Amino acid sequence: MALTLTPSLCAIVLRKEHGKRSERWFGWFNRGFARVTDRYESGVAWMIRRGGVALLLFAGMVALTGYLWRITPGSLVPDEDQGWYFAPVILPDGASLARTDKMVEEVSAAIRSNPFNEHVMAFTGFDFAGGFVFRENAATIFVTQTHWDKRPMPVGALVGEFYGKTAHMKEGLAIAFPPPAIFGLGTAGGFEFYIQNRGEGGAKRLWEVTQQFIGAASQSPKLGMVNTFWRANVPQLYVDVDREKAKSLGVPLDDIFSTLAATLGSYYVNDFNKYGRTWQVLMSAESAQRGSPEDVGAVYVRSEKGEMIPLRSLARIEYSSGPGTLQKCCRPSSASTGAARPTRRRSPAAPRCWCLPSAR
Repeated sequence: MALTLTPSLCAIVLRKEHGKRSERWFGWFNRGFARVTDRYESGVAWMIRRGGVALLLFAGMVALTGYLWRITPGSLVPDEDQGWYFAPVILPDGASLARTDKMVEEVSAAIRSNPFNEHVMAFTGFDFAGGFVFRENAATIFVTQTHWDKRPMPVGALVGEFYGKTAHMKEGLAIAFPPPAIFGLGTAGGFEFYIQNRGEGGAKRLWEVTQQFIGAASQSPKLGMVNTFWRANVPQLYVDVDREKAKSLGVPLDDIFSTLAATLGSYYVNDFNKYGRTWQVLMSAESAQRGSPEDVGAVYVRSEKGEMIPLRSLARIEYSSGPGTLQKCCRPSSASTGAARPTRRRSPAAPRCWCLPSAR
């Protein structure tokens, strides 16, 4: 069909009258393109006759390219002023939520002292930089700035001012980062490196290898700000329930664990709907009634016979230590080195980390 109709179609389209009608619309383009072609040919002929000028122009282009290469940010995606930054607040391990909230108020007041910081939103207990987990000794503050036309300070300058205003705070550590240019490329730009525990030793051995890795990475001039927020010796409470004694006294284990959760932490009761939302009802003991492990002794649990049995006779609580959180990277337990940033432009940071002795 195409071989049969194509010649006929071409004869209709390319008839003589078609050229006369298209002259009105396409004649200006043909004449302009012909003039540009003539000038280009004349310029090439002039340049060929003057080879020295051509070499000078080429050398100037190479020099300009090298200069632009040096002044252009060399990272994959340069940092940008997106109009906000986030500030993690980290207190020593085992710090209570009340201590964390007190420091968050101090940091928030320091941020609000600059009028270019428009909004400050704090989440006490949420560790944004340490793996999006909830911890009593951590908090995250999100700070948005005024419009770019209304502030002479970029977000990098505001972050530097933040460090100056919070350096005197001895209660904990307050740091600030602008967000990455592309979400997903690390928490604060740079890169993230996970160390997997594929052997024995548990969290203690993983902590030792992580510290060895950070020490080796800190010696490299191509890497900077290598750190981790993961800890393997967080203060904890170890609860040892005497299951045989609980069974002999007729106390269900679920009741024991529910009572411990409601006393030392919180206990979910139910939900209710109000104001177009669903609200949770959580029950917990007053802070004064759960200040020490000995306070559990004042709590009783009901047995199957209706008798009230003190928890001190069924559970033993002692101080211990262990990892606050444990991440999984491709199934094995792992520790993240947090946000690290190359110190040199165009530095292959991730391959460099893999080549470190402690990384294998």
